[in-house]
Amino acid sequence: TRMAIEQIFQSSIKKTDVINLFRRINHRYGIKGITIRNDNDSQFIANDVKTYLRSVEAHQEFTHIATPEENAYIEAFHSIVERELIRRFEFSSYYEAKIIFKNHLKWYNYERKHGQIGRITPYQKWTEYFTGHPEKKHIFETINKAETGSAGEQLVRNSLSNDENMKGILNNIPSINKLSLLNIP
Repeated sequence: TRMAIEQIFQSSIKKTDVINLFRRINHRYGIKGITIRNDNDSQFIANDVKTYLRSVEAHQEFTHIATPEENAYIEAFHSIVERELIRRFEFSSYYEAKIIFKNHLKWYNYERKHGQIGRITPYQKWTEYFTGHPEKKHIFETINKAETGSAGEQLVRNSLSNDENMKGILNNIPSINKLSLLNIP
């Protein structure tokens, strides 16, 4: 579906962050029987992460070293984030960057059309998938209950809304097949 359901935005990601991320995803959607593909970074290969995933009956597989093409969806997502955010904007604070990244994720899921899934949004593809799989309706309903913003986000939207390039990201905003873990230096 290309739906990005979670994102970590911090300077360093440790194994406890990964476990907590998987706990949130498991609580919201359930990950029993899901295969999660990771690269070989230390936070993913940690025994505690493996143990947690086994305990919830999720499967973990790893890409081969130096083969980003084996995890092409997430590599493409990171490329989009780099091109649409990191290279284009300077952020005045960590907080501002975090809010803009959060808003970009919403825009990516709900507004941005993707050629590889038929020029529709990830949310439209998600809806299409769950319409055909009524036994998984609880997952679909969970994503529909997601919050759509806060006062802090609105302040940033207002301050940047005059920038033509940001209108699609910041205005009119209403990660399950891939997981987005961003490690921001």
